[in-house]
Amino acid sequence: AIRAKERLADGLHLIDFEQLKIENHGLHEKIEERDEELLKLRKKTTTTVQVLTHSKEKLQFVARENEALAADMARLEEVGATKKDTLTRLKNERDAFRAENEKMREGTATISDPMLIADYELQLDVIASCKKRVIDAQKRIKALKETAETPRRRPGSTAKATA
Repeated sequence: AIRAKERLADGLHLIDFEQLKIENHGLHEKIEERDEELLKLRKKTTTTVQVLTHSKEKLQFVARENEALAADMARLEEVGATKKDTLTRLKNERDAFRAENEKMREGTATISDPMLIADYELQLDVIASCKKRVIDAQKRIKALKETAETPRRRPGSTAKATA
């Protein structure tokens, strides 16, 4: 009976060994699957880290670019404010000149009247005519003075000749 039990035990040991071998093989397959999953996860982690690093670099670049653009924008806003002030000042000057021009036009409204212009031209002609008459009169007076002085000299000059 002991020997039968030993044979039975040897048979059980062999069955246990085969069963353990099968279980061991199954566990090795699971380990290989897990190793493959781990390798995939490591690759994915590496890719994710690279993408994250690239994103951080790009974020820093965009942040620097934003700072530069913000500085440009502030400078342009300052220039715009200066130009706006200048524009306001120039508009006020323009309005003042327009008002002054309007006052001047109101004061000279009679100059543009055709009747007054015609009268002014007529008066210029009259003045020119009068100036000509004055010049002619001055010439006549000069000629008359010369003729008046010339006869006085002749009698004196003839008196010397007869004496």
